[in-house]
Amino acid sequence: MSNVYTGMKTHADFKRALQTKGVRVITLSLAKGFTNSHRLWIGMERVVKKADTTGAYLVKPEDMDKPERGSFLEYGKASEWAIEGDTVTNLEVGYSYRIVLPEGA
Repeated sequence: MSNVYTGMKTHADFKRALQTKGVRVITLSLAKGFTNSHRLWIGMERVVKKADTTGAYLVKPEDMDKPERGSFLEYGKASEWAIEGDTVTNLEVGYSYRIVLPEGA
């Protein structure tokens, strides 16, 4: 049996990935109608500061020690997401992310 990560296939895989210590989230596209701004941009890399049963709080790596929780990424319902490999896309809002698990996870 191989330990090679082949990506996420289900909503449960997505939730588990965001709860993995050291996971990185890279923005591939913003919500429909939004463009790059000083706060969010395509290619932005963030880490999960805190995850709970409803979603995860994302911050830039350099902001991990700041008291702010960061932006909230809600898990939502499975029907709201298209999941393929390491990429998740919210079908209703349009944003998408690459989920990068730490080495060995």
